[in-house]
Amino acid sequence: SDANATADPNAPTTPTQSPERPMRVLLVEDNPVNRMVAGRLLSRCGCLVTEATDGEAAVERAASGPWDLILMDCAMPIMDGIEATRRIRAAERTAGRAPVPIVALTANVFQESVDECREAGMDAHLTKPIQTRALEDALARFAPSRKSARAHTSLPALEAKPVPPLFLPPAEPIPSFSPETEEAVPL
Repeated sequence: SDANATADPNAPTTPTQSPERPMRVLLVEDNPVNRMVAGRLLSRCGCLVTEATDGEAAVERAASGPWDLILMDCAMPIMDGIEATRRIRAAERTAGRAPVPIVALTANVFQESVDECREAGMDAHLTKPIQTRALEDALARFAPSRKSARAHTSLPALEAKPVPPLFLPPAEPIPSFSPETEEAVPL
């Protein structure tokens, strides 16, 4: 066979070929370190990543889509992620476009924050620092191939999750120092 022959576009797809295109993700994050880490994780997952550093830029870039997913930091200068999401949702309604999934990126896991994200129009919530598995789950959940399936199922509600304790109190009380020890230790 000819090594330079082109593949038959009508040939069946083999398991090693992916018929899906890469996800187009708009990453909105003002912190350069967080943006770099999230961008690299997204790239490793095969996403095409475009970045915005504040909510105002996010609104502009969202309008220039198309996007498969927007990862939106909530606390940013110029315009926060909550207001940016509200404006993106309003622009989608005005233009008659289907809503792009927007996932909150925040260190705040309190119910009030989760409710505010939901009310603004966000679809899900990832806590910082971003965990690879949680990001992969979000990408799988909002992958373009699942859009039609999502239209027929309701998404689970955003919910606050308890923050695990950073440390545990000692099991026994800390013994007090003897008077001799206290005198020997300079303060």
